[in-house]
Amino acid sequence: EKVLEIAEAMDAPKTTIPLMSATGCVSGEFVYLYPPGIPLIVPGEAITAEFIERLRTCISLKLNLQGSTDLFAERIKIVYF
Repeated sequence: EKVLEIAEAMDAPKTTIPLMSATGCVSGEFVYLYPPGIPLIVPGEAITAEFIERLRTCISLKLNLQGSTDLFAERIKIVYF
């Protein structure tokens, strides 16, 4: 679910929090599964429990995830209101 436009989320203040605490927060970064380069979430989207579970599955399978934070440490950048 889109909460903010991508540009608004990219310009907003951000903080990094543990992935398991991020449900209901707004993503402050892109998270890609690469290859093929498909975004799993983009800045401005609400972080859901389903997204976190899928991301944790990707982490456990050691798939190539790209984002600006250390996803393998299970941390994610969120918009800080």
